[in-house]
Amino acid sequence: TSNTELAEAAESANQARERAEHEAHGRQRNAALLDAALVSSPIGLSLLDTDLRYISVNPAIAAITGLAPEAHVGRTLRDVNPALSRDIEAQLRQVVETDEPIQNLEMVRPGPRPEARIRYLLLNVYPMKSEAGETLGLAVAALDTTEQRELLEQFHHAQKLEAVGRLAAGIAHDFNNLLTVIRSYCDLALLEMADGAAGRDEIVQIRLAAERAAALSCQMLAMSRKQAIIPRPLA
Repeated sequence: TSNTELAEAAESANQARERAEHEAHGRQRNAALLDAALVSSPIGLSLLDTDLRYISVNPAIAAITGLAPEAHVGRTLRDVNPALSRDIEAQLRQVVETDEPIQNLEMVRPGPRPEARIRYLLLNVYPMKSEAGETLGLAVAALDTTEQRELLEQFHHAQKLEAVGRLAAGIAHDFNNLLTVIRSYCDLALLEMADGAAGRDEIVQIRLAAERAAALSCQMLAMSRKQAIIPRPLA
């Protein structure tokens, strides 16, 4: 009986050890997956304690701030980015105190170098809690929306150019109608005037000017329709 009990105790201990090893391996695997996700994420992710000191950041945050990920650890937001800290430190502290997240906070920041372009960021801030419900710090997700904003601005600019093109087409069309009237009256007048008659040369010049204006009107219409234009002198 004693041997049986010892064998059962040893088997139970082995099973407990195997379970513990399996759970430890699972935690290590999950931690490795989480680290890989943080490193490869295009969204900037940073963890801060309740004093707003960096615990960890991923490479996407480093690209925004211009500092290596390890250079953030232990430093405050104010140490790393004073300008950004002035804008959002009070809001971050409010999240710590109230446990209420902040979503879709838009920020406009200069790049990490003086010659870098302006960057547009979209921030989401969430409190990090322990199993007991204690607030341990903050998780900050920062999405760099600079390229999307620039593409949107280019789209709006293209829309404005298209509107200008439509306006130019309308003006050119109406202008061409007026020129047609001028040329028709010039033709009628010239038909009734003999060569060398007084005023005939002036009417001829008016007719030529109307022709040049009509050519210019055609170029405006071609430009509004995005047709290829071959430059040529009008006079």
